[in-house]
Amino acid sequence: MSTRSMVHGFFRGVIDSFRGIRSIVLLAFYQRKPDGVNVTKARNKSKSMPDPQKPVRKIMQCCALNGGIFLLSLLVWGSVLLPVLERISPSPVAWRYLYPVLNSLFSVMWIIPLFLISRIINFLWFQASKLPETGKSRTHGRVPRVHPFGKLIADVLLSVFIQFLFLVQSLIVTSLPIVWVGNLLGLLHRSFLYSLYAFEYKWFSLGWALDRRLEEIELHWPYFVGFGLPMSVLTSFHDSYFVSGCLFSVFFPILIISAHESVTEPFGGCPMKLFYPVVKLTDMLLHSVAWYREQRL
Repeated sequence: MSTRSMVHGFFRGVIDSFRGIRSIVLLAFYQRKPDGVNVTKARNKSKSMPDPQKPVRKIMQCCALNGGIFLLSLLVWGSVLLPVLERISPSPVAWRYLYPVLNSLFSVMWIIPLFLISRIINFLWFQASKLPETGKSRTHGRVPRVHPFGKLIADVLLSVFIQFLFLVQSLIVTSLPIVWVGNLLGLLHRSFLYSLYAFEYKWFSLGWALDRRLEEIELHWPYFVGFGLPMSVLTSFHDSYFVSGCLFSVFFPILIISAHESVTEPFGGCPMKLFYPVVKLTDMLLHSVAWYREQRL
């Protein structure tokens, strides 16, 4: 394992995480109407070439879907519903106990289902758009697959469950007694998680199973730590979990474009098996459920 290759892979990942911004700027530039002689050429090519405005519109629509709905939910909850509930609460003491309970219920009953639905819609949105085609030259010429809806739902549900367990794992390591060690491990976990979020769309369209996607992250970990680090730092600025989630939802589509435009930096060192505990726990739970169903039949 070479330190030089680790550092190179890390900084390559950091640089690649901003490729989405460059792609959006270029797409916006190409949507300018050509002048003079180029008008005729542009009209002749308009039937054979894809509309450059379509990916830009899809990116903006996805940003509005993710960030807009989440932000509106947070504003309504924090500025309207919570003040009303606080006013009608029996006493300040009762409200002190009700407040964390209500926030937890809001997360479980609204934010988490909304996040799951938005993930499924994003999968469908980006598979239906022209964005996967941008990664065709970077995937050995293979055309991205369009998966059946049922398989997509099953894959997303299992992936989200493992990611939820991994998020719990990151919260556990963050609470270690040595503060700087906990913060560093938490940053590392979030970088892994955000890279998986972004690259999942590309890898799923190529037909990669969940275990292969996790193995790719663990095998080329310097690159993916660097790729997910900017988003991890951005969402760490605010103490509120809701605000951090909203920031993530707004900038997440850009990270997806970056993932489609990038090429994984190869790394010949030892894999970092951060997903191993949650994968084993998930396997145990699935086997237990299967055994329980067999016993009932």
